[in-house]
Amino acid sequence: MTRMTAYHRLLDEKIGDRPVLQVAKEWGVPQWVLYDGLREEAKLPSAKYMAAIARGMGLTVEDLLDRLTPQGVVA
Repeated sequence: MTRMTAYHRLLDEKIGDRPVLQVAKEWGVPQWVLYDGLREEAKLPSAKYMAAIARGMGLTVEDLLDRLTPQGVVA
């Protein structure tokens, strides 16, 4: 069994059963940004899309980073 990254887990939770294309449009990001996280090609959203991803998840950028980075690691 493979472990999911924290970003993959959080995306999976926030997207739920909705189509990724729909969520990408709602959040104002290209769909590949979400697919990269779901495929674990990205462990964090890029800085360019970080604010939009956080907003879409109902979080601040700081809260999102807190959830995605281990304690004590400077992002």
